[in-house]
Order: sequence, then structure tokens, then C-alpha cells
Amino acid sequence: MKFNVLLFLIVLNGCNFMMKLSENDKKEILRLALEKAIVHKEIPDYGLIKDKNRIVILKENVEPERIPDFKDVKFYLLSYDEIQKKANKEGDFLYLRISDFEIKNRKVYIRVENVWIMSEKTKAKGIFYLSGGGIMLEFEKVYGKWNCKVIEKWIS
Repeated sequence: MKFNVLLFLIVLNGCNFMMKLSENDKKEILRLALEKAIVHKEIPDYGLIKDKNRIVILKENVEPERIPDFKDVKFYLLSYDEIQKKANKEGDFLYLRISDFEIKNRKVYIRVENVWIMSEKTKAKGIFYLSGGGIMLEFEKVYGKWNCKVIEKWIS
């Protein structure tokens, strides 16, 4: 009897270890997150992104095959060192940093942050930026389709 009650409570609470994301789920969640952040311009300081058609994303937590294709936006995955080299060559710019997938209570959460990278010249001058920011997105699968909503926004 105790085992059945425990099993019922585990199922009722939707324990996180029972929810597994397929590769297609991860790809769709990332597509929706980038669509919300960039295509719909919901990420803070979107207007400060220099080249809105060529967005740099930090490679950390992002697999290349998960990057979506949008009509007017191309995403480039770069390591932190590659992003720094680009800034040293072309000047300071905003890039995206995306958190890993977090599963909690049958929902998935990720953060998309708009982060400054400064060239070595800018750093040497002691300049820093009070802008950038991010969004926290919540995803829930309903009838086989992922729903996405912004649940937090912050700005530097």
C-alpha cells in the first residue's frame, strides 16, 4: 500500500527525472526562444545589436544542429575566445548567451542574455556598458506543441 501511494505521489508531482527532452524538443525550444528574443525583439536592448541580421551566440550550452534558420537572421556560434577576437578586430558588440535547459514541474526554462563583449582597447580605457540584459522563458508542451512565454526580463 505504501509503495502505491508513493508511486502515485511521484506521478502526481510530475517529477523532473521522468521528463526527458528529445533532440527535436530541444531544437524546437531553442527555435522558439530565439524567435521570441530576436525576431519578435523581446530581448532587452535589442536596438543596440549592431548587425541584426548576423547574431553571434556563445557556443556554450548550444549544439550547432539546434540553431534555427530564419528568413532575415543568421546565427553564428562562436567560442568565447572567438567572440573576443572578433571584438578586438571589429569593436565592441552584443552577443547572445543561452543557458542550458532546466526542467522543473513538467516545464522547461531557459535564459537568453544579451551580453557585451569589449575589445582589449575598450577594456584598457576602463570603459564599461550599462546595457544588455535578458529574458527567462518558460516552455510547456500542450497537446504535442510547445508553448513559450517570457516570465522574466532584466536589464543591466
